[in-house]
Amino acid sequence: MDDPIRLKEKIVGIVKDDSQYHTLSGSDGELEKFQQLFPKESLDQLSLEQYILGENSIHDNFCRWLERGLESSIGRYSPGTAKGHMLYSMKDGGDLYKLKSLEPYSDELAFEYTKQLHKCVANADVSEDLAWLDDDEKIAAQSNVPETVTMSSARKLRVLQAYNPNYFVPISSVDHIGYFLRKLGVERTRIPDKKNAIGRALLLRGQLLELQERAPKLTPYGLMKILYSDALGVRPVARKAKPSDDLEQPKSRTLEESITSPALNQILYGPPGTGKTFATTELAVKIADSDWSEIISKNLGEHELRQAVKESYDKLVKQGQIKFVTFHQSFSYEDFVEGIRANSNNGNISYDIEDGVLKSISDAAINQFSEGLEETVELGDREIWKMSLGNTLAGEDYIFEDCIDNQYASLGYGWNVDFTNCNSREKVAQALREHFSDGEEFSDYAITAVDTFVNRISVGDLIVVSDGNTKVRAIGEVTSPYYYDHEAEIGYYYQKRSVKWHRIFKPSLPREVLLQKSLSQMTIYSLNRSNVDIEQFQGYLTAKNTQDGSVKNYVLIIDEINRGNVSRIFGEAITLLEPDKRVGGSDQRSVELPYSKKSFSIPSNLYVIGTMNTADKSLAQIDLALRRRFEFIELLPNPKLLSDIGIANFQVEELLAALNDRIEVLLDREHLIGHSYFWTLKTIENESELLSELSLIFEKRIIPLLQEYFFSDWERIAWVLNDHNKPREYQFIQMGGTANSLVDLFGEAVASQLND
Repeated sequence: MDDPIRLKEKIVGIVKDDSQYHTLSGSDGELEKFQQLFPKESLDQLSLEQYILGENSIHDNFCRWLERGLESSIGRYSPGTAKGHMLYSMKDGGDLYKLKSLEPYSDELAFEYTKQLHKCVANADVSEDLAWLDDDEKIAAQSNVPETVTMSSARKLRVLQAYNPNYFVPISSVDHIGYFLRKLGVERTRIPDKKNAIGRALLLRGQLLELQERAPKLTPYGLMKILYSDALGVRPVARKAKPSDDLEQPKSRTLEESITSPALNQILYGPPGTGKTFATTELAVKIADSDWSEIISKNLGEHELRQAVKESYDKLVKQGQIKFVTFHQSFSYEDFVEGIRANSNNGNISYDIEDGVLKSISDAAINQFSEGLEETVELGDREIWKMSLGNTLAGEDYIFEDCIDNQYASLGYGWNVDFTNCNSREKVAQALREHFSDGEEFSDYAITAVDTFVNRISVGDLIVVSDGNTKVRAIGEVTSPYYYDHEAEIGYYYQKRSVKWHRIFKPSLPREVLLQKSLSQMTIYSLNRSNVDIEQFQGYLTAKNTQDGSVKNYVLIIDEINRGNVSRIFGEAITLLEPDKRVGGSDQRSVELPYSKKSFSIPSNLYVIGTMNTADKSLAQIDLALRRRFEFIELLPNPKLLSDIGIANFQVEELLAALNDRIEVLLDREHLIGHSYFWTLKTIENESELLSELSLIFEKRIIPLLQEYFFSDWERIAWVLNDHNKPREYQFIQMGGTANSLVDLFGEAVASQLND
């Protein structure tokens, strides 16, 4: 809508009866709180801690309020660090970061000049001519600061808007103000230069006053809100972000850089259909698969490479080296780190602490740092037994520790009965009946457990010690026949077998690393070898000097990372993600988990890869704590990948490029169409089939996606599809439909009202 008259008519029509455009701000309470915390008359009395953003500041500081605290009140403001705030406290040692013009001065003097400038601007009298605020020399003279010390235009606007919400339209971007002025019909020659931000703001106020003549309830905040609204459809096109001195800007890399040298924490982001899923798969395999170089060396074709990557990915998922999870609004800390789950066992309900996906894979990765064996233990055809050494959920860790310290396995069943001469199940049962001759009952499973421990387990067999039903605590080798321990210090644990403990896992190893099925609660039983990952199991029984010396890498993939409540899901674990806070880092940290009360750390061989769809949420809107800890890789549509697809007299590459050029102008670069939407065309050679498939792609995928992007604004969708330049019979979107008149549809009474 390029006609300013029509645009203003539309603004008046939208805001006239909609109360959201009649309010002083988006949150009057927050605005009032800011003005009470920081009265404009006493801004020169602020302490450094009250003013500054960064280290050594208080939470309710002036800069934080201007940048974030007032966002819900008077809109966004993204100043960067020194450029906008003039002063910023650095993380490393808390050194002061200064605007360039303040660098010649001491910290104390630089802060004094900063306060004086803010007080001068905040106390400007809006009832008088404000043109002097665009003259830095006049501001300096009135503030009693050197002429070289200046305040950015956006900062002046933000301060004026915060203290004069009834006067200025709260838009702090000088470029955006100029853009909206042109849209509203102000000639370019009348719009002041970008250096004259106040002049532009006053000109926009003039447009507000003109609109208020027809819509008296419209406020400065309301005009800002409508100008950026989808209902009006004229907001500025988002441009590619430029490098900034903002310490909280995400670090950006290319996909090629990430595959060559992967970061511990990274997020792949971009519009839908840009290949984020495959890129994540390939990146995860590169990180976790030691045979990656062998895959690449084969110089496979595109299809064969994808197949090889997928096969490796599936194998690594099965081994537990890669885990995949999708964030959503209901995903919680209990799903991600640890929580309490209700479990049923033979009708009995128990509430157990269970690891979430992050803790589970962290524990698996951290066990790569445990000491290797002196000599390799060949698994061969040895029998593998699962055994419980005390109930970990009932606080019986002391039983497991006793067994580890004294190199044996101990069975609680059997009580104080000596089964030395009981070489069959029948003799075990007879010994128990004689022990309980007074009529006290014992279970049939007690007979089975004792018989297994005494007679069925052989010297050389392996024992896997469980930790609940989902984790493994140790692997040991039976080294002696059964013996009865008359002097057992732990009650009822008289039954013993000597064991050489080859591996002790601290923390316990997630069972899926070794086993394909959950463990049973039975105290002792034989593990089916078909459910054991033999390769992984043998790996944990292999001596260090026979390995290549490398540590296995693990990968956690978080799909749709921007759709979850990051602070709620990560909790205290967000700090542990930082490279220097991980196990082995220069500032290694651990936290005590709230449910288990156990110490938790994240190892340096765990990589976290997130994906986010920018059509769902802009990169600028994601959690700042996440942005500081992740590197970002942008994946945009790549029409060149479709260069080999030609249909009739056009190329699909050019078609996609044209669609995205129009979308970027009408909307932004975060809502483009990815090349993978057309990927199925690469497998079709017949031209009639290509046309049929392309028709389905537009009908089932492209048009519904555009409908979502433009909120069913069919006029703009038609523009994207270039319908306005086609004969009617070739248009995707056609206005009208029924040939019936309003009278035919509703009758004369209703039709007359509709015509009115």
